[in-house]
Amino acid sequence: MRRILSLALTLLIAAALPGELPAVAYGSSLHPEAGGDNLCLPLPAERTVVARCGEGYLEEDSQGNLILHLKGSPYEMGYQHGVLCKEGVEKMTHEYPEQLFPSLLGLNTTSPRLLSLWPFFRKLGVNRCLAMEKYIPEEYREEMRGIADGAGENVTYEDVLLLNEGIDATSSMLYPLLLTYGEVVSIPFTFRNLVYLQRNPAAAGAASSFPLPACNEFVVFGNGTEDGRLLHGRDLMWNLAGMAQDYMLVRVAEPDEGYPFISTILPGFVGTLDGMNSQGITCAANLVLSRDCLPLKGRMGMPFIVRDVVQHSATLDEGIERIRNAPRSVSWIYVISDAKIPDGAVVETSAHLVRVRAPEEEYRGQVEQEPCLVAATNHFIHPTMKLTERGFSYYGRAYGGGLNSEWRYDHLCAELLQSYGEINATGAREIIDFLHPPNYEHLAFKFRNPWYTANASQAVYGAISLFDSSRLEMWALYGYYDRPWVHYNLTEELARDGEGD
Repeated sequence: MRRILSLALTLLIAAALPGELPAVAYGSSLHPEAGGDNLCLPLPAERTVVARCGEGYLEEDSQGNLILHLKGSPYEMGYQHGVLCKEGVEKMTHEYPEQLFPSLLGLNTTSPRLLSLWPFFRKLGVNRCLAMEKYIPEEYREEMRGIADGAGENVTYEDVLLLNEGIDATSSMLYPLLLTYGEVVSIPFTFRNLVYLQRNPAAAGAASSFPLPACNEFVVFGNGTEDGRLLHGRDLMWNLAGMAQDYMLVRVAEPDEGYPFISTILPGFVGTLDGMNSQGITCAANLVLSRDCLPLKGRMGMPFIVRDVVQHSATLDEGIERIRNAPRSVSWIYVISDAKIPDGAVVETSAHLVRVRAPEEEYRGQVEQEPCLVAATNHFIHPTMKLTERGFSYYGRAYGGGLNSEWRYDHLCAELLQSYGEINATGAREIIDFLHPPNYEHLAFKFRNPWYTANASQAVYGAISLFDSSRLEMWALYGYYDRPWVHYNLTEELARDGEGD
């Protein structure tokens, strides 16, 4: 019975989390420009408009990067999205979740027996998401309806809802179980981590973390950077299910209500995992497990909360309040910044608690103790939030937090502190990309994540981004690690209309 319960719980979260398909060459070439901080700027990349729908259009540059431009009402932007990214939306709402749940288990993703279970778990996930639907602002529900209508008869509103809300729907049920039932299961893994691996670091390669999503992130500004500007780095470590890296693209949105923004997304997502708006506000979220959840009362999912902050916030305080007041059901760590001040903060949240870590504050276990720097990975640092997280499962191998998260946090902060006061955009990209293969092979000698190998051409597990929000610039690395970074300027993107490309 326990084996059946464990399998069912794992499949539930796998069915709803976002994730690997054939290769598409992404990235635009970079070259150094003399003067200033020696920023790497993109070589001019010829663009071609490959499709249009209303005021929206899809561009492809000479390096194979796709840029999705959306404009109008929520439904209009959703419809444009569905029409222009029809294939990607179908893949992300059908094949992706179907392949994801065996991928998370490390099982054969083509197993007929496993795939036959998908309709059952899909139905469970959809029912949970429909129960949470009322907490999603109407504008985002309208945009999801637009995506479904634009993508055609093979995509339903429920498909799009599951893709966007399924992360929080299943996490709200799974987290309490992992941190109760999982406490007992994690005892032997805790012993292995804290005792055996400390004495035998060479054996760590056989003790991989369970491959759930994880993240690394920082904001540095003022005295921490070369010229005082704000830089926000974000490394999204996501499960790709063998396909998602080939559908990642850049979205430039001009909604009728709120502020224009830019972000990397997967087709079908109305919510976003990170982004920057025209007011110099940036926001992204990192996974963290906490006992403070609402397993039977799901609320507004994290992708919608980040989207709400990016689309509707003009100041840092306003963004923090939107996170604080959002109807939450599970724990997340949000990193937010405002280039106008400049300033940034880490907002540690659970279903009922919100604690803000400002740069000038210091807590036990906090490494980035500088007045113009904040950083986060996948564990709480505020003492109140730690109480909802720590236990045997924290030190076990059940997820990407715990000791794996602490190792990434310590290494990231060490890189930041070593360059503190001299960090520019070029250096910031190198710092946030510290796991870039084959670097990881010699860096992560213990508590390693099984996704990363010495293969320098392997898939990027999500997207690595750097926002220079004082200049409204964004760099991103996605697709495959042997592709170059791409660069966009939000002001320039908003001035484009796709004519004459």
